[in-house]
Amino acid sequence: TKGETWQVRISAADPYNATSEGSAQVTIANSAPSCALAVLLPSSGTTDTVFTCSCPQRDDPDDDTPVDTCTFRDGDDDLITVDADADGTCTLPPAEISRGMALSCAYTPGDGDDTGEPALSGEVLVQNSLPSAPTVLLTPEEGLVDTLFTCAVDSEATDADGDALVYQTVWVVNDFPNPGT
Repeated sequence: TKGETWQVRISAADPYNATSEGSAQVTIANSAPSCALAVLLPSSGTTDTVFTCSCPQRDDPDDDTPVDTCTFRDGDDDLITVDADADGTCTLPPAEISRGMALSCAYTPGDGDDTGEPALSGEVLVQNSLPSAPTVLLTPEEGLVDTLFTCAVDSEATDADGDALVYQTVWVVNDFPNPGT
């Protein structure tokens, strides 16, 4: 176990029972943990997706408490380094994500004394996010065949990518689209 001191003693005796002893000792050092494979999930997503990085094949011969980190990257550029939680998962804050990024992560296993070599995940391309649906008002709420109905956007739609939004209005009567304004 790490921290133990091991010693060996060897004595030599001659036929007259005269002895002398030699010894050597070593203190068992810490073994750095290792990560064979970093995994970035999900394998596709948008700017409002929660991306996580983990190391399912993490190993520490000393069974120390993990002190792991993940560096999230966009192509060759580092975005942010975060600490892994108790289950060994790192979460990329959504504020760091933009459409078009080629996300990857470098999982670095640590044990408080040493760090192992980082393991790199594959890349995940960040896709376009759909805008939210606007809230629509139809007035009046009731009417007859000759009633003029109007519609209006009550609450604007939002787009996680920050794209400019354009509204398109389609009137539908009994599940059939109808021309008109």
